[in-house]
Amino acid sequence: MADRYFLTKNNLAQEPKHREKIGDAIWQYLFYLSYANCQNGKTIFYPKTYSKNLKIDLDLVLARQKLLEKEGYIVAEYIDDSVYKIQICKPINVCLR
Repeated sequence: MADRYFLTKNNLAQEPKHREKIGDAIWQYLFYLSYANCQNGKTIFYPKTYSKNLKIDLDLVLARQKLLEKEGYIVAEYIDDSVYKIQICKPINVCLR
């Protein structure tokens, strides 16, 4: 699992401005970061699986994804009914191995 850990440039989890902007969607963003390729910031996201595994309503998962996209944290590309390609947009400072 090399190249899968990120440190965010702005201490995302500690700065109130991020929590105020995206609220609980911060956890979904951190999930994206945990699976993103640290070289290109891309990952594949399965909202139905995420929803089921975390016991979160699918509509809420998709609403949080839209919020993250609106606020410039990600770009989500629809692939098919249950798959999105996610591009991380906020600056990433360091990729740890």
